[in-house]
Amino acid sequence: MCLSDAPCNISLKILKINSEMVTRKKLLSMGIRPDDSLIKIFEMNWGGVIVQNLTTNSTKVALSKSLANDIIVDYAA
Repeated sequence: MCLSDAPCNISLKILKINSEMVTRKKLLSMGIRPDDSLIKIFEMNWGGVIVQNLTTNSTKVALSKSLANDIIVDYAA
């Protein structure tokens, strides 16, 4: 499922980032990498999300709906 469809407050694992290299580099610079665990904290009315990377214990990051649609996640074990 894509990150925008995932439920809030559940630990998720990033499986893949389906986007062009420029977008992948942008996400990598924001600390969002494949195989990391994250939690979707909040979903905004316009479709954007706020997430926190649990693997690196980073600060919260806001992502647009289009970026959230490019991130494929599954429930973390």
